Amino acid sequence: MNNKNFLSIDNWKNALMNLPENNFFELLRSFFGNIKTPFNKQGLLNDLSSMLSRDITQEKIKSYIDKTDHKIIAAIALLNNPAIEELESFFEGEYEKYDLQGLLVNLEERLIIYRSIDNKTTKMALNPILETVLIPYIEDLTVLFPYSINPKNNSNFPLFIYEGRQIAALLSFFLLQEDPFKTGEVKGGFRKKILDDGEKLFPGMDIELSLKAMIKLDLVFTDGNKLISNRDAVDNFGKLSMEDALTYWTSAVYLYREEETRQDEFDIPSLRSIRNRRRQIAQLLKKLKAYLLPEIVYPDNTIRRLIKLAEMEEKNPWPSHLFEDSLGINYNILLEALSKTGYLHLKDTEQKSEVPNSDPVIVMDTAFSFILYPEISFSDALKLAEFCDINDSPVSLPAFSFVLTRESVVRGFDLGINSKEMHDLLISLSNNRTDSNLGWTLNEWEKRYEEVSLTRGLILILSEERLYLAEAEPLSSLIIKSLAPGVYLLSTDEANALNAIRRTGVDIIAQPRYERTEKKEAVRQSYTNFSSLSVSQSKTDIQDLVKINNKNDEKNSENTGKALKEKYHKILNTMELTKTEKDELSSRIERRLVLNEKQLDKSSVRYEKLEARGLDFAGKSSIAKQAVESKSLVDISWPGGRGETNSCTGIAEALEKKGNESILVVKTEEDTVRVPLGKISLIKRIKQSIFIRS
Repeated sequence: MNNKNFLSIDNWKNALMNLPENNFFELLRSFFGNIKTPFNKQGLLNDLSSMLSRDITQEKIKSYIDKTDHKIIAAIALLNNPAIEELESFFEGEYEKYDLQGLLVNLEERLIIYRSIDNKTTKMALNPILETVLIPYIEDLTVLFPYSINPKNNSNFPLFIYEGRQIAALLSFFLLQEDPFKTGEVKGGFRKKILDDGEKLFPGMDIELSLKAMIKLDLVFTDGNKLISNRDAVDNFGKLSMEDALTYWTSAVYLYREEETRQDEFDIPSLRSIRNRRRQIAQLLKKLKAYLLPEIVYPDNTIRRLIKLAEMEEKNPWPSHLFEDSLGINYNILLEALSKTGYLHLKDTEQKSEVPNSDPVIVMDTAFSFILYPEISFSDALKLAEFCDINDSPVSLPAFSFVLTRESVVRGFDLGINSKEMHDLLISLSNNRTDSNLGWTLNEWEKRYEEVSLTRGLILILSEERLYLAEAEPLSSLIIKSLAPGVYLLSTDEANALNAIRRTGVDIIAQPRYERTEKKEAVRQSYTNFSSLSVSQSKTDIQDLVKINNKNDEKNSENTGKALKEKYHKILNTMELTKTEKDELSSRIERRLVLNEKQLDKSSVRYEKLEARGLDFAGKSSIAKQAVESKSLVDISWPGGRGETNSCTGIAEALEKKGNESILVVKTEEDTVRVPLGKISLIKRIKQSIFIRS
């Protein structure tokens, strides 16, 4: 938090001195009654300052501060004198725009806050004369960031919590699928059988969303009717700590859901900008999690506000406007992503060391299948997933059992992983406890893999032992040209070529997506270097602030304020006043503007009618005219054609004449509404800030 929560007293005085004349003297009369001429504005301001500095006055001001006041006071300090738009955004989901405006106007009338002009920007500020009164409310942020102790069985938690083995098992499951999409591409969605199979293996998981996250992370990409592992991305992703990996995962889920809701189909960012944004959002989530306390449940409003603070904290220095150059976060979608992945409730985990462990981290339960222990590193689990299939008959779910099949090993060969690398990894992870025939089998499959190769293009490559296949039907009819001994250009697509080769009796067909070289460079450039995420020193130690027990005994303060209002109402009831005068003074008591008996003098205030209803046409007309003249906000209600009640809030733009009728024109945020004055059942003029010129 900015240590300087209060601007100077001179700044406060200048703000009042620059008030419109009517507003200035109306404010002073509300505190001092009739003001004798000649006026001395500076002297009056000094008198007001002296009055507010008195202990008895400050005690009364404090007794009137309730929980809602507390929230706004704390937010103004936390956001470092924000513009009103920033406050509106901060309180989004709790207060409507016009309700918040009413609360701010009330605090201004009570001289607790004011509006300061900084570089032509109007900012909300706290009255520095009341610093002693306001500091306890500033230091206690529990009203802004409420939380509760985490119950053991919280139904809001996702059924599936991601960790290293789950992600590896997911990768293996997705790579196992052939022709996964309804129409052959991601936009077509996934075939129902795949989703059903996935739900059996991973109960409680959103299978489709998980695959979309993997695609957003570039861990897999589509190639025709298949999903292909992007080895560069998988290798880099596996080197992350589990906490960072899960942070990126949640970022990818958010990006996918954000893309789904994008309105402008032509506003499609480049791959590089998507990946930059993915990292920016991951960094934001890392910052957010650093704020949170373990074993705590936070409501959505708290999370929303902490996200906004995290956006601010990532900027240095803090901007004058909260969301200048912000990430443009859709907070509802981000909250949904956090809920889907359970990211905020995951225990922090560290990447396991890559140093060989003396104990095995996989155990071979058959010659070609094995179980992954929790001790396995994330990186090694991902490596296994690229050439092993998830076991679809696990003893328990979700499955952490992998199996080596001919198809899965061929998939690994296609990715550029040779049999020696596979065997060495299995020996290392099992502590040399593999079947003696495993290495021989992998070598045999690799030998057969190299005998027949279908290369992109489509180029068919046959070993010397298999040259006879070029003469056999149906393969021979697909060959357009012999490019070299054993190298042929085909005149068909991949699916037909595969079918033709299989009909010759070949059961292993190489389809390398990566060149089988020492560098194993990807055919597809990926820009997929995941970097570790770090959290800079927080300017606002939220963890300490939200742990503070409420220092202000607001219940006692509320009772004192209530007693004070009752006292002034009793005094008011003994006074000989007209109904109009009594109503106005009673309203001022309820708005907590009365600090002493002198302020109950009927000459100290001018009556201001703010609402009219029903048959009071003169009252409605008067309020409408005042609102139009000052361009004030109005809240109106009127009956609909079917007996329902319509209502709207907006700026009173004009009073139009249509025959004998007066039509009130109200401009709302969405539309312009025209309602005959006679049909309006209730009109309220919403008070404007005393710092706004009429």
